[in-house]
Amino acid sequence: METIEKTIIEEIIASEEHEFVEDDSLDVSANYVVLCEEKSFEGYSSRIYEQKICGETLADWTGKSCPDKPIFLTLSDRENFLDLIKPYVRQKDYTVVLFASTPLITKNKIKDMLGFAYRKRLNVCRLKKGYILKNEYIANIDEIYASLSYTLPTNDFFEVKTVEDLAYAKETLTKRMFNFHKKNGVVFENEKLTNLNSNVYIGSGTEVGSSVSLLSGSFIGENVVIQEGAIISNSKIGNDSIIETGAVIKNSIVKDGAVIEMRAVVNHSVVHERARVCLCGKLTNSALKTNAILGENCYADNANVLENAFIGKNSYVIGTDSPVLVKQNDVISPCSKILGEKK
Repeated sequence: METIEKTIIEEIIASEEHEFVEDDSLDVSANYVVLCEEKSFEGYSSRIYEQKICGETLADWTGKSCPDKPIFLTLSDRENFLDLIKPYVRQKDYTVVLFASTPLITKNKIKDMLGFAYRKRLNVCRLKKGYILKNEYIANIDEIYASLSYTLPTNDFFEVKTVEDLAYAKETLTKRMFNFHKKNGVVFENEKLTNLNSNVYIGSGTEVGSSVSLLSGSFIGENVVIQEGAIISNSKIGNDSIIETGAVIKNSIVKDGAVIEMRAVVNHSVVHERARVCLCGKLTNSALKTNAILGENCYADNANVLENAFIGKNSYVIGTDSPVLVKQNDVISPCSKILGEKK
């Protein structure tokens, strides 16, 4: 199974425009720490930082806004956060301390804050929720006594404390995601009815129909057509492919120019270039090679269907202890049953 090389959530966060940065070229190094407070979310047994928005926890959203990979630390009510972070301070200029309950902060805002602390030569810069600390200074103190505050618009350090806060954060982050993809040339028929997770790549020219679910780990190529109600999860879809109404693709690869017809299911499989899974077909744990066709209402499991093969409608091709092989250019009659041999 191919994997997605880019983390799309990081691109979304990085795409937010600078609003305050005076000099983005400053060479300032920093460690990043995200503190996960042991506070329960209202009405739930889980913690605030564990709540999810578009497939990512609040801690994930906050952590991925950091220019470099952060350290995640759990902070109890009785702990001094300085004692907690000191063992993780590295040989850099500053340590940026963020809290997992502030998922709306962006990379550019963090860069701006670092530049502010550097220009003002601050040992401590107290943020609305968090700190920027000079490492030489915090190595020798046990408590912060004074600091210069850094003020950003409310949304940047919006803190999630309640169900209403979580809904607002979700609305804001969802809007950012759709704006990011639309700037890249993606067309959504109905954003309100689209279930879009954060870590999904969508190529330019792709059209996404109403009520489509694009779930984490998916990579959608260019000029793909995804029709109403389709579900794609942890899968790679090649350029110029067509995913028709109600089709479900999970943990699979669909290569360039392939067609997955209405209500078809592809699971743990590879559909090669210009191959087709027809109406209500089901392909599991199998490979459908170039130009091959799995007919209407067919079921193929543990099968290797080679180039230009055709499996007629209402057929079953099921491997048992070893895959069934459908040879190149073979034509399987409708309503056939081909079962693999048992050992």
